[in-house]
Amino acid sequence: MPFVPAVKVTGGSLLFISGCTALPLYHSHPHRAEEFDFPEDMEGQARRVFENIKSILEAAGASFKNIVAIKRYVTDMDKVDIFNNVQKAYFGEYMNFASTTIEVKGLVRPLLM
Repeated sequence: MPFVPAVKVTGGSLLFISGCTALPLYHSHPHRAEEFDFPEDMEGQARRVFENIKSILEAAGASFKNIVAIKRYVTDMDKVDIFNNVQKAYFGEYMNFASTTIEVKGLVRPLLM
């Protein structure tokens, strides 16, 4: 298969990361429009997602090589190769993780004040 169907974790500690989007990890509540510089294209959004994940991993003393499973939600499967290319830039040749890609109608965007 072109992907790893399962990964067994033995020992160590686990870090579960909440769903990441291209939105800033930290922002005001209620939302403020000036805090949301949101890329409109797939490549820009994918880069922002992986930068957000990278920040979380680094804060936990981990890296992309520590990831054992990901779920990717995209709104356009015709552009998934763009997402794949950005993902490869962050993961490099490391592909030892379970992965699922799901096409959805839309993704969450904040209501801006």
